[in-house]
Formats: sequence, C-alpha cells, structure tokens
Amino acid sequence: MSTVFVTGSTGFLGSHFLINFIGTRFERAFVLIRGASDEIRRNKLLSALKLAGESYREMPNLDALLSRVTIVEGDISQENFGVSEPVMTALRAAKIDQFWHFAASLNYEEHRREMIKATNIDGAKFAANFCKAAGIGRFVHISTAYTCGLGNGPVPEALHSLETPFSNYYEESKCNAEHALVEACQANGMPLTIFRPSMVIGNSQTKSPGGSDTALYGFMREVRRLKGALRGMTDTVRVLGMPDGEVNFVPVDQLMIDIGLVLDQGLADGEIYHLSSDFCPRTERSFGMICEQLGMENLKLVRRSEDTALNKLERVLEDKLSFYASYINSRKQFERKIPRSHGVTEEEFLAYVAEGMKHLPAEDTTAH
Repeated sequence: MSTVFVTGSTGFLGSHFLINFIGTRFERAFVLIRGASDEIRRNKLLSALKLAGESYREMPNLDALLSRVTIVEGDISQENFGVSEPVMTALRAAKIDQFWHFAASLNYEEHRREMIKATNIDGAKFAANFCKAAGIGRFVHISTAYTCGLGNGPVPEALHSLETPFSNYYEESKCNAEHALVEACQANGMPLTIFRPSMVIGNSQTKSPGGSDTALYGFMREVRRLKGALRGMTDTVRVLGMPDGEVNFVPVDQLMIDIGLVLDQGLADGEIYHLSSDFCPRTERSFGMICEQLGMENLKLVRRSEDTALNKLERVLEDKLSFYASYINSRKQFERKIPRSHGVTEEEFLAYVAEGMKHLPAEDTTAH
C-alpha cells in the first residue's frame, strides 16, 4: 500500500477519508494541522476522528488508525505551508505517493473575499508547490460539484468557464482553484485528479451528521434562528426557490465508496469525477420536511416571479439564507463516469433531518 499526505484532516470530509482508507488503501498518512503544540494538534485530530467514527455502526479503532498517522505542523495559507526544511527533507525521504487536498474555506460572503481567496485559491497554489517540493507523486483535489455556477440541466465532468455567473464567491473561488491547479500541476509535471462532491450529508448507516455542521445542517440552523421572529404567526411566510428542483444530497459514507471505486480503477491524470447521488427528494418536499421537524410549517417554498414582492420579514429570511439560495433554486444533473449506485429517498431524508435535529445547538427562544 502507498503513503498519502492529507490537508483538512480535522474537517468533515478529511476525517472520514482517514477512517475509510488509512490501513486499507494507504499504509500511512501524513496530515497537516495547525496548532500551538503537539498536544493541541493531536487533540484536534482525535476530536474530528471521534465525531466521524461515531457515525458508523461500528466505531473504528482510532488507536490503530493514529499509529499510522504522522502529524505535520503547518498552515495552507503559507508558502510550503510554513514547514521547516528538516521536516521537508524527512517528507522527501518518506517517498509519499499521493497528496489529497481537502482543506478549504466554506465561507461565501463578499466581505470575506480576501480570506476565502487566500485559503481556496492561494492555498491550492501553495499546495501544488508544496507537493513538488516534498517530492509527492500525484495531486488529488477535493472541489465541489457547484463550480458550475448558476444554471440548470446536465453538468459535465469538465472544467467550467471562469466567466460563468456564480451564486457566491465560495463557488467562484473553487472554480478558480481548479483552474489554478491544472496550470500548476502541468507546470510541475504532476498528475492531477479532481473530485467534486455535491451537497454532503451525514452517514447513511446511522443518519448522524458525522461531524458536519454545514450544508443541510447549516440550512436547518439558519432557518431555526428565525423561529423566534415567526412565533405566533399563522400567515404563510414565503421562501423563494424552485419547488420542482432538486438539491443533490450525497451521504458521506457513500461518497467514500465512490472514491474507493475510482481508486479501484486507478487515478487518471486530468480526470474530474462528480461524487453525487442518483436521486433525491424534490426541493419542495425536502424543504417541507425540514420545516415540519423545526415546527415551522407556515414557511413555504414558492417560485420567484417578476411580480413577487416580499414583505419585510421575508426579505430578512432571504438575506439569512442567501448562501443556500442557489441550491434551492437548482435542478442540476451531475454527469458521472463511475456507476450510479445510490440515492436518497424521502423516508431516508426525513431520518437525516430528524437525526440532525438532535445535533443542533440549543434553541434561541428570543425574537430576531
């Protein structure tokens, strides 16, 4: 088995990747983690692995996993991640086979544009240069299926134009990162593979979030924050979206199965893979199930039209859910090279929402 270097190992996808593939597909892993001390860095990794591991029917043996992991202190926002030359020498001596880049900022707001760029675009360039300096043979980048930006219909597994209109700067930054990595890896003579997950949710085995607090769970949290303002109201409160659209949710363990399928086939230079579901509930139905679980049944997803005039509360709600607007206004079909082997039924989605409710922060009962 080969050796891998991983960024974003303390995040949602990175921690599940380690649990699923270290000791099975990869003999050892080097993981980049920030922190003031060895203890802090190790505890960050252990906490992430516990959250991920507890979402499986059987808790993985974390001691055995950690025995195969070497923590490297560093920061993706710095050239060569700020790693010292002696450590770089040791990494080159380890003859690492693959570099998996999970680290990213999920922020999207325009006022955070420079910070997002520093992490998602500049960080990707630093990662490519680090990969070359450390003598690592292959680069694998974890992007997003939504680098395609606005629009509906089939989405090809190909680079998308930087001129396309995007829903937010997060999507734009991830598209820019893909282009930057293609250029950097070609210049470095390094094979590149890109994975594009859709909207990743918890583990299909238990329906637990498994360490995620964004995507579905972030949407639930933002909607519930407005519950105080809606308390006592009986009138319908409209949320603009595409009722007959579809948010493409993919369970994190199924996503790992898809990655395994690609690894079985062998990573190919220049290939892009969508990691998405074959089917999901219609947006109106999934939105309704979320609202029912939150006790906010007077919220209703309605299609935007030219004469739609929102009231003050509806405008506040639209602003609070601005990041999710593109997803609830979408009907994209992500093309896939690998077989379509799974989807999310209405019954399963309801179970994800119900389990996700247990993991939301304590409810704020004050009006907003």
